[in-house]
Amino acid sequence: MTDLAVNPFAEGDAWLADANNLWHSVDSGVIWTKLTAMATVEVEYTNVHGALKVALEVPAMVSSYSAAIYVVGIL
Repeated sequence: MTDLAVNPFAEGDAWLADANNLWHSVDSGVIWTKLTAMATVEVEYTNVHGALKVALEVPAMVSSYSAAIYVVGIL
């Protein structure tokens, strides 16, 4: 695990970056769902990774989700 973000606007909503993939949980981390849009890197000695950092912030006024999601990584 490289980064974990908890949604302050929705109970039980959490996001996890593990240096390759981005994961999402809506039940406080009991079940995690992998998002498949991130690049997965098989060789760990490269500088190229999928999801390294994740952060949540106040959403845009027209957003249907409870937070804006920011990810550092490669799609």
